[in-house]
Amino acid sequence: MVHSVLFRRLAIILSVLLLAILSTFPVQAQETVVVDLTITSVTLNRAGNIIITGILACAEPGEALVRADASEQVGRTFLSGSGEISDIVSCGPAGTTVTVSVTPQVGTFRPGVVNVVLLTSVCTPDRAICSGVGSDGEELTLRVKRTN
Repeated sequence: MVHSVLFRRLAIILSVLLLAILSTFPVQAQETVVVDLTITSVTLNRAGNIIITGILACAEPGEALVRADASEQVGRTFLSGSGEISDIVSCGPAGTTVTVSVTPQVGTFRPGVVNVVLLTSVCTPDRAICSGVGSDGEELTLRVKRTN
């Protein structure tokens, strides 16, 4: 008898919770924003960091986060690192130049063949939420020389 009362109370609580969940406001679907990110140059600075520059364009005004990864095989050592732009980047149809410095986790990058990836994630803000989202990236393997 104690169990049947307990199960009834539990059934009532679960029913109320289910009703509360189902009666919440519907979530509005996010639209996809067309984003184009193109690497325009990759250089190696004197400090041994890879500098990746690109153009970021969005079909409509938005706010973007931009990050980059780089890797290089130097002899028996595999070097890799990442970097990001610490501020939000404005994105629009006219295009914005973005530059990310990639510092290796150990050692320094050297002149030679490197693999680089430039990535972005974009949000078109509408009040306090993202009404649209988009992303893009580009990966290149190329030979870099040290710049002066």
